[in-house]
Amino acid sequence: MYETRRKLRVIREHWGSRSIVGIDRRTIAEILASFGPTVSNQYRSLLRDLFDSARAEGLREDNPVEGTRKRIAVVQRTRLPVEDFVRIREAAAPWMQRAMDLALLSLQRREDLVALREDEHWKDGRLFVRQQKVEGKVTACCASSRGRSYCGAILACLDSDEREDCPYLLHHIPTNRRQAAGRTHFRQLGHEMPTREFQHLREALNLYPDLSPAARLSWHEIRSTGADAYRKAG
Repeated sequence: MYETRRKLRVIREHWGSRSIVGIDRRTIAEILASFGPTVSNQYRSLLRDLFDSARAEGLREDNPVEGTRKRIAVVQRTRLPVEDFVRIREAAAPWMQRAMDLALLSLQRREDLVALREDEHWKDGRLFVRQQKVEGKVTACCASSRGRSYCGAILACLDSDEREDCPYLLHHIPTNRRQAAGRTHFRQLGHEMPTREFQHLREALNLYPDLSPAARLSWHEIRSTGADAYRKAG
């Protein structure tokens, strides 16, 4: 909802007071061209829904977004080497180390990791996950095997000194007790926290200074690093 509102503000600033009835395909193409491929496709999806709603309300007979072209986004980031993972982990706070270990071993997305709870997802020595991004599909549900390293990473979360009564596997002690929107416990990690902290540590260690910010490794690359390690281990 936050991202949707932000994008709608950008669209409103771009179009001003023009009526939705007067927006044509050329106007749509102009705003899409002002962004890079990935962001452009996000705006295209939102605008398509917006004009579908306008058509459903009888404000338009067509959807001008349908004639625009989806752009091809080229992934520019490099793969995260294991030695760089280790360097970042060693420089990280304990809560970030636990998050990195769990991400590497579970291969789960950031949004799924911060939502993991002991009472709902950790049963009989196995981690049960219903992935949010593909929820509703058979592949959304998975249960991890009882690997020694895997269980060790989870037990490190459960035995953390920072946990207290927090039911979430990933947690930390915040600077204040204010409970942010979208979280049910004030010690629960926000889904942006691992990403921001990873970027902060990467810059502090001066990793890949010759690469553009878009090409530098990110939190997302931990999944591919972990998957590669599993493949090599057979």
